[in-house]
Amino acid sequence: MRTLEAISDPVLVVARSGSVAYANNPAHLLLTREDPDRIHLTGKASTAFLARARTTRRPLPGVIAVKRRAGVHRYRCQGCRLNRESIDPLVLLRILPVRDARFNLLASEAVMLRRELAERERYQRRLQSLLRERDMLLADLRSTAQARTRAERDRDAVLAQLYRAHHAERERLARELHDEAGQQLAWLKLRLDRLRREPSPEEIGAMLKQVDAISASLRQVVRELRPVALTELGLILALSGLVREWSDRCGIPIEFQLSGITVPLTPETEVTIFRLVQEALTNVVKHAPGVRHVSVTLQYARADVTLAIEDDGPGLRIEPAPDARRAGSGFGLAGMRERLMLLGGQLMIESPPGGGTTILARLPMTGD
Repeated sequence: MRTLEAISDPVLVVARSGSVAYANNPAHLLLTREDPDRIHLTGKASTAFLARARTTRRPLPGVIAVKRRAGVHRYRCQGCRLNRESIDPLVLLRILPVRDARFNLLASEAVMLRRELAERERYQRRLQSLLRERDMLLADLRSTAQARTRAERDRDAVLAQLYRAHHAERERLARELHDEAGQQLAWLKLRLDRLRREPSPEEIGAMLKQVDAISASLRQVVRELRPVALTELGLILALSGLVREWSDRCGIPIEFQLSGITVPLTPETEVTIFRLVQEALTNVVKHAPGVRHVSVTLQYARADVTLAIEDDGPGLRIEPAPDARRAGSGFGLAGMRERLMLLGGQLMIESPPGGGTTILARLPMTGD
């Protein structure tokens, strides 16, 4: 150790752990002035350099990091193995008197570069996350736009079909007025003209019957144009009168049932229910020969109102979808289905061959 004290350069003897076993006075002066006994090498660079220096007796250049109170300082040095026989040889370090300012600058730049790279990586991850969120939002917007386009297209198709059905209904009523009431009035005028020339009580009786037939035809047209019974009696009594009149006219027993607590419905809903019963009973007469019994059930629930019309006939020929029907083909059950769709409801028809027909309509409870 006396030999080491005679060296004017800072010299350290360091163990494998990085602890300083000996430091001469120049080393004490260079490394620390507060506590000479607390000199300690730290960091992976120091550990790696000590490992290389323990394997050779020839001085190796390198850099060590010394831990001090104010932080960690790095120094250029030369090192080699001090004792040959020991299992864990000490390392003799000669610290160069000038601090490696260039190394410190490069180390600082490396630290800043690592921080910048880490920040850039975080930014890239955040950017990718935002891009994924944007793609999801765009997909949702496209899906919503497509759904809205489909809904608008369906709505336009339903409105167009209802317009065609309404126009066809007007044409049908016009034909009935012309073919029945118009022709009967023309016939009545001719008989009146003949009666003026040749009075006859029998002719007067026949003319009175003709007037009654014309009045009945006009009343039927008025009922089809606007169900007056709904305004005067309400939905329940109007349906009761409708099914009773139909049964008396057609000679088919019919049963009308009411379920649940009745609540006021919107005028559109009441008219739709009334028209659906009319249309269904008309189809029974037209397309279900041999029917022995018909039932109409109106059920009120908390969220919706359900109408069920059942018969024991041979089954109906269910109308095609609205887009498959030709314009002017009449209103029919397909038209009723479209009308129910506009009110937020749905129509289902079950008609197996020989198994009767069940028409089930459900509308949301949108009472006043």
